[in-house]
Amino acid sequence: MKYLSAIGFVFFSVFCNAQKSIIEEIGLDTFQVIGCTPVKDQYMSGTCWSFASNSFFESELIKKGKGNLDLSEMFVARYSMKRKIERHLQLKVETSLLLVVSFMMWFG
Repeated sequence: MKYLSAIGFVFFSVFCNAQKSIIEEIGLDTFQVIGCTPVKDQYMSGTCWSFASNSFFESELIKKGKGNLDLSEMFVARYSMKRKIERHLQLKVETSLLLVVSFMMWFG
């Protein structure tokens, strides 16, 4: 079993070196430095999803050459929460109306 493992390791090592030379032949650069915005503190807002998504969009804008823009994380979070609240209230009203209609059908 040890011999089989050693042979497999040697074969795998040779294969990896072959891949490295192919990458150098094609001229692919495995590491590119793109611009990024500075790290922002979210403190205890619980909106890491907003900070992460805006950081991604800011990096994409920099990569496309649109400049170093600072998108507002709280704008996205505020309107997302607003839509969640509106949806919750809408479902609550629909449920209440359905309940009233059901009671009227059952009890007259």
